[in-house]
Amino acid sequence: MSVPDATPAAPPRTFPWKRAGLCCVVFLLALGVGWMTAPVWGVFTDRVPETGSWIVPFLQSAWPVGLALLVAALAALVRLTLSRRAAVGATVAAVVVCTATVLVPGALSRVAQKMPEEKDADTVRILSVNTWYHQASDEFLAQTAREMDADIVVLPESSDVQASAVADATDLELLQPVSTRTRGGGTALLVRETWMTEAAAESVADLHLTRHQNPVVELENLTMMGVHTNAPAHSHLVDGWVTEMADLRDWASGVDGPLVMAGDFNSTTAHPELRRLAGRSAEMTDCGGGLFAAPTWPRAGTPSPVPVLRLDHILVRGLTCQDSGVVGVRGSDHAGIWADLRV
Repeated sequence: MSVPDATPAAPPRTFPWKRAGLCCVVFLLALGVGWMTAPVWGVFTDRVPETGSWIVPFLQSAWPVGLALLVAALAALVRLTLSRRAAVGATVAAVVVCTATVLVPGALSRVAQKMPEEKDADTVRILSVNTWYHQASDEFLAQTAREMDADIVVLPESSDVQASAVADATDLELLQPVSTRTRGGGTALLVRETWMTEAAAESVADLHLTRHQNPVVELENLTMMGVHTNAPAHSHLVDGWVTEMADLRDWASGVDGPLVMAGDFNSTTAHPELRRLAGRSAEMTDCGGGLFAAPTWPRAGTPSPVPVLRLDHILVRGLTCQDSGVVGVRGSDHAGIWADLRV
């Protein structure tokens, strides 16, 4: 009696790990490319529902993370498709790029940190420091202004007491009382006393173009504005930030002659809103700024964390940007920025 052949057992099903890995890598590649190109998305921040409106400016300012993600995804793709040796090389490259994404901005800030050289009579020296709710050292601010021989000093998030202390310790004049209408809303504007003619004194105003104080003065050779905008880090502030940047652009476009706008714009060059402010309509130059400029925030304490964002800017029109730099400020979470402008 013959026994029928036994049907061979089907091999156990295994989860397709490689296929799943490839799908994840493709997704990460697409995410990395999209995030990396965030700065060129255009101006549509105010079209996003308020609940998630902060996401767009965040992705734009953090575009290097998209680059790091793209490199890491490429390394994973090599690991899944090529030899182990190639995978090791790709992994090392990914680690280097991802580390550089975090460390290089801070290194740039340290390298760019310097005091300006002696200036000539035709140079206007601007210094701007966000004082972190007036926690920056008054003595250090005054000492820095003196050593720099600064002609104009802008102090966002300052107070009347702090700004007056800096004025008393220098040859600078505080042009108007520092506002207290919002937390951190005071922006002090100090100008060399010898520049303050009667006409200049009568021109001093607070234009209220932003949520914070906007002091403006018409000096003999230029119009000077201190700037501090909303921070688009919270959903309820994003619409205000977009409006403020547009209002500043419209105002700047209508000013005749040389113009300087300095302070904390809470914007990076990766934000289209800032590029539009300094673009065709206002025709301004970001002195010392740019997509790869030394970052200014966060930089609290000594030693400080690694700064990653350039939120502070000196925008110029009708003047030549000769030199610029950043400087650490005791007690502030921002690095100070300075620029030498040729009249």
